[in-house]
Amino acid sequence: MRRTTAREAKGSRRGRDNSGQASTGFMFYILTLMLLWTTFVTASLWWGFREVKQNIIGQAIIQARTAAEVGNRYRRWVSQLGGVYAPVEPRAPLSPLDEDRQARTVTAAEGHTLARVTPVDMTKMVYAAIPENKLGT
Repeated sequence: MRRTTAREAKGSRRGRDNSGQASTGFMFYILTLMLLWTTFVTASLWWGFREVKQNIIGQAIIQARTAAEVGNRYRRWVSQLGGVYAPVEPRAPLSPLDEDRQARTVTAAEGHTLARVTPVDMTKMVYAAIPENKLGT
């Protein structure tokens, strides 16, 4: 029977067997540690991307609600005034569905013809004036 030298015994304590190869327990420990680290990094990346996506969606919702609220406030304001008067031109035509066009038309002191624009007509004109690419479509 061969005696183990101090150097061989010391190597054995470092996770190597007497032949200089890494022991199975040490390799299992290293592989487990690598697997846990990979799992942690993957979960961290997934969580970060999820948070970014939720923040983007939250910002989009806030912007949409703000735009809708501004539009509603303008409509309410014009509605409380009973409409506003604008020059009759292609950008502000009289509504073809309006039966009482004459009551909505007035002549200014300078001779310009003005027509009352209702909140519904004003909303249509505002959205028609915005280019399509600015509406996010």
